[in-house]
Amino acid sequence: MKGLRFKIKVFSVIFVSVLLLGTIGFSLTENITFHESFYLTIITISTVGYGDIHPITNTGRILAILIIFLGVGAFLGAIANFLEMMLSMREKKNRDKKINMIIGIFHQEIGTDLITFFSEYDNNTEDIRKYFSVDRIYSDQAFKLMKNKLENCNYTMIISQKLTI
Repeated sequence: MKGLRFKIKVFSVIFVSVLLLGTIGFSLTENITFHESFYLTIITISTVGYGDIHPITNTGRILAILIIFLGVGAFLGAIANFLEMMLSMREKKNRDKKINMIIGIFHQEIGTDLITFFSEYDNNTEDIRKYFSVDRIYSDQAFKLMKNKLENCNYTMIISQKLTI
């Protein structure tokens, strides 16, 4: 994602630079006003074509060719990278949604049975059970205490018989 943002910034800087250089270049080579040269630069980049004003001098025409290559390339590069970034974000969101769905299914279908099965063989179950009774007035402090107990609990499994699953 960082790489795409950097590319968008680079293409945007190139695009703005082409706009500035084209505007200044047309203003100097074609001897037209700043507004007309900006308009001419935009018309050149967009490849709409010249209907009312167009470069007259050879230098202006060469500048128009450079503006077409650089401006169109920078504009399309910025748009392509922006779209790629948007699609990447959408893809990540969909992937996260699917992972959360799989996790939810696991805990609903298999996880609860698995936790129940293993907790039958854990000697410390009774020690931590009192921290997991949730009532209506459940505070953040109680949740932090529960989390701390889970993270610091020594789980010991004593299974003396052969397991068949």
